[in-house]
Amino acid sequence: MAFKKLDNGTSVELKKYSKGEYFGELALLKNTPRAANLVALTHSVKVLSLDRKTFMRLVGPLDGILQRNIATYRKID
Repeated sequence: MAFKKLDNGTSVELKKYSKGEYFGELALLKNTPRAANLVALTHSVKVLSLDRKTFMRLVGPLDGILQRNIATYRKID
């Protein structure tokens, strides 16, 4: 699950992830810190981590698609 901590100290659930989904691409695309924290709900979670340079090299040709998907994210302030 992805959570975002609000200024008042409470946390808001942003999304529940399923097998095969990805997260953190906004931070990599924009070269900014992540906006949310993730918590695994089971012990069977596997995560792949990429630095920005590797991410851009691997998905650079998909940059336009990822940028277009930014509009679908729920904004929490």
